[in-house]
Amino acid sequence: MVFKGNRILLRLAAIISCFIALFFFAACNKNSEQLEEDKRPSQVIEEENHIRAVFERHNNIYLYDEGYEQLQSIGETTKFKELMALSPDKKNIVFKYFYEESSNSIEVIIYNLESKNYKTITIEDLEMQNIVELKWINEKDILISAAINPSVLKYEIYDISSMEQLNSVKGLLMKVMKDKTYLYSKGDKEINNNNLYLGEKLIYKLKNKEEEIHFADISEDEKKIAFRTISYGKNGGEIKEYLYVAELNMDSLPLKTPEKIEIPPKVLGEVFFDNEGSLCIKGEEYVYKLQGTEFILVGEAKKDSTQPTEEQLAKFKKVLKNNFGNEFIQDYLELEEMEIYNIQWF
Repeated sequence: MVFKGNRILLRLAAIISCFIALFFFAACNKNSEQLEEDKRPSQVIEEENHIRAVFERHNNIYLYDEGYEQLQSIGETTKFKELMALSPDKKNIVFKYFYEESSNSIEVIIYNLESKNYKTITIEDLEMQNIVELKWINEKDILISAAINPSVLKYEIYDISSMEQLNSVKGLLMKVMKDKTYLYSKGDKEINNNNLYLGEKLIYKLKNKEEEIHFADISEDEKKIAFRTISYGKNGGEIKEYLYVAELNMDSLPLKTPEKIEIPPKVLGEVFFDNEGSLCIKGEEYVYKLQGTEFILVGEAKKDSTQPTEEQLAKFKKVLKNNFGNEFIQDYLELEEMEIYNIQWF
């Protein structure tokens, strides 16, 4: 009997051991799963759609962040700043420092919004001292435009990684091609902007001395070209605008007989080819498409899609009031009335 009782106790002990083993196995397995879970990327909590902006005010530049409800001054506060432009990838801005006492002291600055680092482009060319525009060609290159005289500008492209100048040209710029070649017009000694060039190649020379070339574009496949001219009626005639259209073959330049179409006075804006290769003119309000020799209204010009809601704009004005409380900042005023210019939302 004692032996039999011992066997029963041993069986009970074995069963209990099994349960304990299963318990620890399950616990270890759960801990293992938890460890694997911890190794996975933590789930990112989706934030609200906060909006940011960069803008100019009183010759200073500011970065606004709705999420933090704050303004950050960019650049040295003792220097005047202007001509700010936001890069296409929203990571950098470019602007220039200038000094009232000297027009020859020009610095072009690249500021990275993420790293907060500054880079300076050294402008050594004296003809480039009167900078009138800074523009991003893409995320890596900027175009600096400087006025030489009222009808002639000089342009230089800089790589923001190397901070080196890539090329330059004088005239009136129409477009920078993918290979950084300039499409531009320039004039003879007695006439302004009557010749159209692509790089060093003459595209067309206007025969009418009263006309000047002001807008031009080349299609994406580089097989078509169009340019817009203005005839100022210097001999007492009325001012008219014309559009020249032609097939483009770089081996047979200059153009011989481009089609010339008179543009109605209401069709205002910039000449461009759309994604389908159709020729269009885009103004501030409307877009027109050329069909045959007629300009057809095809719709309203698209506005900047990144614009604040009324609630976001009210929050922005509140932050302005907190930062510029001693100045005339009121909710009912337009941004321009509060002397906020060149604002770019993103």
